[in-house]
Amino acid sequence: MESRRSAVDWQPVEVNSAVFVMFNILTQSDVCTTDPDFITFAVQNAGSVSGFINEITSTNFASFDGENLSLTTENLITVTLPDGRFYGCRE
Repeated sequence: MESRRSAVDWQPVEVNSAVFVMFNILTQSDVCTTDPDFITFAVQNAGSVSGFINEITSTNFASFDGENLSLTTENLITVTLPDGRFYGCRE
């Protein structure tokens, strides 16, 4: 039998440490972007809340409904490589 190729190839995405941290938080629950702790974290790491939301959602691993960030996959894997780079990918 001929093997089938997946319609979407497995593609890890390199992210910065702040997005990596947020992915790990999102694996536990959605995040309210009006929460003061989120706002502080976003501004410290991306300069603005909207900029941070854009960084996170540009990976296509998370969505934004106007107030909350949520993962778009049930199985997000995050890894740190020995050289310090951070990656996220769907299982």
